[in-house]
Amino acid sequence: MPDEVIRHARKDRVLASFVENVWTEVGRCAACHSPDQNQKQVKEHGEQVSWIKLRDPEAILTHMVDAGIINSDEPLESMLLTKPTTQVEHGGGQKMVVGDRTYKQFRRFIDDYASVVNAKYNAADALPAGSDEVSLVTDIWFKLTDVPAKYDKMLLQADLYRWTDDGWSEHRVASSDRLVFGKGKLWQHSLSLTAPRGSTWAEEMKSKRLRGGQYLVKLYIDQIGKLQKDFRAELGKDEFVGQVEVESHWPPGYGRMTVVKFPSD
Repeated sequence: MPDEVIRHARKDRVLASFVENVWTEVGRCAACHSPDQNQKQVKEHGEQVSWIKLRDPEAILTHMVDAGIINSDEPLESMLLTKPTTQVEHGGGQKMVVGDRTYKQFRRFIDDYASVVNAKYNAADALPAGSDEVSLVTDIWFKLTDVPAKYDKMLLQADLYRWTDDGWSEHRVASSDRLVFGKGKLWQHSLSLTAPRGSTWAEEMKSKRLRGGQYLVKLYIDQIGKLQKDFRAELGKDEFVGQVEVESHWPPGYGRMTVVKFPSD
């Protein structure tokens, strides 16, 4: 067995991947699945809904595998994928869409985990390439108003670029994606901070804060179900629908979200 494959299968490497791709996202599930917040859900559905183990990612991973939330034999049947996408009934409603950033991260870990535990890697060139970007979920909310109703239930992605002494940042510093609520002509979601792996910003963003200042928001909408057909695909120039500049201090909290109008045609 090649050394690279052996290192890839190490428990600490697998756990680090879980932390980066899944653990960082569990805050989205906390209201229903964390024991410090879900007393109502436990009363209605039982203790099995409390799969989040506070401050213990290794315990969460073990529980998720044992409970079938992560299915190493049939990865696509993992409840971590099927429930939040409402492919099967989910009391908490739809939390992600096939192909969105969170789904990509979950698939990155689950597919790799299944290959590791089932010993499917036998050569170094069979190992998956790592992501060049890291992300971190925050409680900073962003809202777009006056979104055309024609985009109802389409995935909208907002990428934020910060103004610097040299112009707009080369790489996006935050991103968010969610379905448009056409009836209300709005889109809103919490931001995930994003950075090139190993960069200064990747270290700074661990504070889960976005510096106040001027930002350029580039907007993309998946109007043809591109990501449903290929979850690994990325939205780009063909899906670009406009951009808007905004100045904000980016305070955290749902009730303090930054609000801007969708750009006019």
